[in-house]
Amino acid sequence: MKVIIKTITPFITPLLFTMSFTAMATNNVIEPPMVAIPSGSFLMGNESGPLNEKPVRQVQINAFMLGKYEVTIAEFKQFVDTTNYPMPQTCVHEAGPNWFLRPSSDSKNNQQGRAGMELAVTSGSWDNNSISNNEFEPVVCIGWNAAKAYIAWLKQETGKPYRLPSEAEWEYAHRAGSTSTYAFGERADMDKVCHSSNVADKYAEEVAAKLFKAGYGGRPEPCNDKSGLVSIVGLYQPNAFGLYDTLGNVEEWMQDCYVDDYVNAPVNAQPVELANCKQRVLRGGSWHYLTYSASQRAGREQQDFVGVLEGFRLALDGDKVEPTSSTLDFEKQLHNAQKKQQQKRNKLLDFPQKATGLKLTKSNTPSRQYITLNWDNLNDIATFGYDIYRSNSYFDNSHKIASNVKGFEFTDVKPTNGHLRYSIVAVNAERQSPFSDIVTTGRHETHSLPGKVQAEAFHYSSNAVIAASISEPKGDNGYIRLSGSESQYKVTSNTDAAYKVTFRVFNNGQNQSFEFWQEGKLVTTLTPTGNRGWQSLILPEVYLPTGKNLLSIKTKDNNFSINWLQFEKI
Repeated sequence: MKVIIKTITPFITPLLFTMSFTAMATNNVIEPPMVAIPSGSFLMGNESGPLNEKPVRQVQINAFMLGKYEVTIAEFKQFVDTTNYPMPQTCVHEAGPNWFLRPSSDSKNNQQGRAGMELAVTSGSWDNNSISNNEFEPVVCIGWNAAKAYIAWLKQETGKPYRLPSEAEWEYAHRAGSTSTYAFGERADMDKVCHSSNVADKYAEEVAAKLFKAGYGGRPEPCNDKSGLVSIVGLYQPNAFGLYDTLGNVEEWMQDCYVDDYVNAPVNAQPVELANCKQRVLRGGSWHYLTYSASQRAGREQQDFVGVLEGFRLALDGDKVEPTSSTLDFEKQLHNAQKKQQQKRNKLLDFPQKATGLKLTKSNTPSRQYITLNWDNLNDIATFGYDIYRSNSYFDNSHKIASNVKGFEFTDVKPTNGHLRYSIVAVNAERQSPFSDIVTTGRHETHSLPGKVQAEAFHYSSNAVIAASISEPKGDNGYIRLSGSESQYKVTSNTDAAYKVTFRVFNNGQNQSFEFWQEGKLVTTLTPTGNRGWQSLILPEVYLPTGKNLLSIKTKDNNFSINWLQFEKI
């Protein structure tokens, strides 16, 4: 028998995931592999965390069993095939530039997200969504109610009282004896998280950019778990109790009703239950989220919410359960799937290390100047070469001048005039490192005319503040702020010539004026007018003799901003 998980067209970007798999070769119910969790006590919560993790209290835990893995699509399929349970046919699963949000509309979709946005609830289900790609991935697009229905069916089929874990049981099992902020350590240990978890890391950001034009603000976890989306269960290292994926992959539904704090919370690991429960607790984070701390909590609307980031694992009272033949068969097939997946992951090239030790040396000949760059040899097997970037703008490093340079030295034989900034990127056939630290030729440069002079490329300034504008184009977004001071620029004209000068300045609506000086003499005073924002002011003509000229921008006002000066020969 074949089951097809169809391709779904997401809200913004088409995904090309198609999956087919053969059902388990057994008529027996697949009982989940379970792990014995010993009795004990622990401090639940975090006094340094948000309000919903306080107050910290000591909780006593009786021995119980917890699923080694999150419940998979293969397991859940048996339930749906047997019962014809009416599964949800809409789900939050189609990602775009705003991830799982889209601009609010007047449609019946009333699940609200950020201001002006709503959750992208679209057609999709546990076996037909845009993320799931393998029968051994956690089942998602189910919601809390369907998870409970699966458990009720499994109890009836096996005679064993399977259930959802309580939030206290889950945190105790997740910590597995650790007392640190994260189950694996502290924030300084974050490079370890990719060994044990599928979270929003560097590779996830790369995949998000390609598939959804989305990202994590350039601040993903600083490692590579080699999973861009959800992964097959059990691919990462287990915790000290032998549990897999309690951190990352998918969030896990708890039995507990969500409440805003731990005041009057049980101390005996019983779940919190309310007569009119509106939300259920979720724990553990997912592939889509940055790393959850061991005490971090979340909640979702119980009846309405069905999403692609939420799954579950099972609990069972007692300290021992013998695996059934179906359990053993399931794990055998799972291990085969893990092996195949691991072989694919092993072929993925890692991210090269960021280049270090970049140094710049100038050398002059009678006819031209050369710039030589040197950097450290990190003996990084993921680095195949280096791309070289050069710019004369303080905030733009987008001008690649050489690709896949071998070795650890590069000479720029045709450097441009002005304040040059160099950085390098380590690369391989698939991905690249972050940009190296920048080295510069220094600020005391001379600009050849005609052309554009970036304001931050001054020869001298006493107190200029260099900043970046979010509204100006890339490459021109660097600007300076002057407060009762000046910035000086050295320019060279190859002939006696008249130039039209354009000044790109910011009008803050307070009639800030500035002066343009040439060789110590005032040429003109200009004042931006009109609407607030960046605007271009024009000096129709200024005469510059052959050779070097010293020009200055002066202002008596505070926080006067100028982006660039453009010189056009008349």
